[in-house]
Amino acid sequence: MVNVCYSTWDEFRTITSKREVVCFGGGNWFKRLLSSHPEQYIKGVIDSYLSTEEMSILSYAGSTFKLYSLDEMAESISKDTIVLLTSLSYVDMIIALDKYEQFHDVDVYIYPLMEELYEEYELVKNDIQEKRNKRSNITINSRLKVYQIWEVIPRTQTAGGKAPRDVCRILEKRGINTIEVHRADEDNANGAEWVIQRARDDWSKVYEQIPEEAVLILQEPFREKLNYRNECLIRLKKNKSVKIISIIHDIERIRIMSSSSYMDKEYEFALQLADVMIVHNEVMKNYVEKHGGLGKCIISLEIFDYLYDGMIGDNIRQNEGVVYAGSLEERKCPFVYELNDISSINFQLYGPDYSEPNNSIDMGNVVYRGSFDADILPSVIRGGYGLIWDGDRLDTCAGGPGNYLKYNNPHKLSLYYVSGLPIVIWSQAAEALFVTENQTGIVIDSIYDLPNKLSNVTLEEYELMRSNATRIASRLRGGYYMNKAISNALKVLHVDDYI
Repeated sequence: MVNVCYSTWDEFRTITSKREVVCFGGGNWFKRLLSSHPEQYIKGVIDSYLSTEEMSILSYAGSTFKLYSLDEMAESISKDTIVLLTSLSYVDMIIALDKYEQFHDVDVYIYPLMEELYEEYELVKNDIQEKRNKRSNITINSRLKVYQIWEVIPRTQTAGGKAPRDVCRILEKRGINTIEVHRADEDNANGAEWVIQRARDDWSKVYEQIPEEAVLILQEPFREKLNYRNECLIRLKKNKSVKIISIIHDIERIRIMSSSSYMDKEYEFALQLADVMIVHNEVMKNYVEKHGGLGKCIISLEIFDYLYDGMIGDNIRQNEGVVYAGSLEERKCPFVYELNDISSINFQLYGPDYSEPNNSIDMGNVVYRGSFDADILPSVIRGGYGLIWDGDRLDTCAGGPGNYLKYNNPHKLSLYYVSGLPIVIWSQAAEALFVTENQTGIVIDSIYDLPNKLSNVTLEEYELMRSNATRIASRLRGGYYMNKAISNALKVLHVDDYI
């Protein structure tokens, strides 16, 4: 399927500064585009009604454009080309593009949504998805249902809860049924026994609600021990032939210092239970294959999505310094409190648990900007780059948190992209490859390298990285990567459609 993206016109202009644009539809909305934005370069126009042997050129307001039929464009389209839908028949156009394998994963934008319909784009997105499903030729098996378990978690001003919440929202938008459960270690005035019993009751309802041969999606690991939960999941597989897709948020044993006997058992149980596993990236996939998962179907997510429908701030500039966002507790990220050693670089800190330095320490180049909800943060961030680093040293990422960067997808990476920031990332981090392949930032071996590295980035290079980051952001904001992984997981289980 094509990748349907949503943006304002200004965001679209940034995204397309280095990419070719082809319009689909040569009617009134195409003419409106040319009148409102004559500066936009258009490579050609797809319009099967206008494109004939006698008519291969479309002329308007002194400009000429090559006309293509869908078949002709399918033969020449590249993955870097953007298709801009210039018609109110955009749903039919998307369905038509979906039928061509050559258009799969091509970014498609909808021009009418950039004008008067932009405020309603969430409703339009749902409408498009529903109509895509209805126009599908797949036969629905009325017995087949797909469910997800949503373990209710409190909101905090860190990204810790946003990733699972976003996954839940993405799956719900696909029409996947949600069953809520409560944790067994939650603080509650009714006492620990009441909390545990409520959790047991929730899992009893899970077993009762899920029918035979269904698919169940779990977000793991579960952070607290509850034997009854594991018993229910085993019975679902054994008694009801339920297939399980496991979305892995963390593998604690990789962190070294954070590993525990419970989390080790939780990892082993996930391996035993899952029919398909979705892990962060290829490095983590290789780890799982070498540690009990050989022969299991494992899908690489690439990067976590970051659902966000707000505006981003206008303080993203090359000379605005380096942003670090996340928990700032000194015990967890001691390197933050050494950043004053890099006095020529300004650092902007965002997050909870920041410890003000002693007055005797000059932290003039380090500014604490405050703590914000993860759904607000992209609108307030100011800076030039987003930093991916962890551990207790500036010369390398060390210790358990530093080692974990070699395997995981830090959620702050997604935050930086959605905020419009190019990336600075440790060279040995698993996601360094994602950053370099997409040309969205620079890699460093040591934070001490920052002054030299950043001073060598030209304005043109910076704007290219920022443009590419904005392109990735458009996917993250819409749940592209999780949707792609879930679609692949369902295909593995031979699930063509679900109710």
